[in-house]
Amino acid sequence: MNCCITDLTRKEVINVRNGNCLGNIGDVEVNVKTGQVVAILVFAPRFMPGFGKNEHIRVCWEDIKVIGEDTVLVDVDGEKFRYREEKRGFFDSMFRH
Repeated sequence: MNCCITDLTRKEVINVRNGNCLGNIGDVEVNVKTGQVVAILVFAPRFMPGFGKNEHIRVCWEDIKVIGEDTVLVDVDGEKFRYREEKRGFFDSMFRH
């Protein structure tokens, strides 16, 4: 099965260890020398779109178990990844936790 990167961005990412939804694929990390996909970047769900931090989770390609029609199943330990802040918005300083 072949899949375009734009098709991946519509898919929801589910962790098979606990059944939690990690978010939607926002980007793909590629090794430009080999042309292989190294990881997917999953945008964390936000409480209020447009406000707060724009964060993502990096999931290694080896941790992907199944790419389905609507979802991607991954097997990751909570210690293996962490949310990473991508950029700060104007309202971040006003709405910090």
